[in-house]
Amino acid sequence: MEQHGLLGKIVPVLRGDVRVRAAWLAGSRARGTGDQYSDTDVFAVTAARDRTALMADWPALAPRVSPLVLCRRVGLLPVYTHITPGWERFDIVFGTTGDVPGRDQSTVRLLFDRDGLDALLGGPAPARQPDPVKVEAAVTEFLRVLGLLPVVIGRAE
Repeated sequence: MEQHGLLGKIVPVLRGDVRVRAAWLAGSRARGTGDQYSDTDVFAVTAARDRTALMADWPALAPRVSPLVLCRRVGLLPVYTHITPGWERFDIVFGTTGDVPGRDQSTVRLLFDRDGLDALLGGPAPARQPDPVKVEAAVTEFLRVLGLLPVVIGRAE
């Protein structure tokens, strides 16, 4: 699964909306640990006053990146997850300018910056430990979805 070209489609869409003040590649691709199966993660920053409206508009903007089979907000988090018809996957985290100093500069790679926000990135943060509640929730949801596989195959859905 080739994901590298996807970033070249995401950046112009984000840059085309003036509410997005800066964006960074994040996740395993930014850390240099990604592989052919890794998704593309982007941290997009807006002014706090613009985030709610930008996130409300995002489902209409996201198809400019690619046709999508999924564009879904992850719970109440400021995150959208996406899947293209070719099974490329990308996530956009919508932060505010106030979130930038809390980000570890070693875990992101600048894509564009209208306001010099890259200089506000924090230094290396201490390693975080997994949250057992979140791990259990993720495993439970995975098993639930996996358990539906025989139904989908059996019904040819």
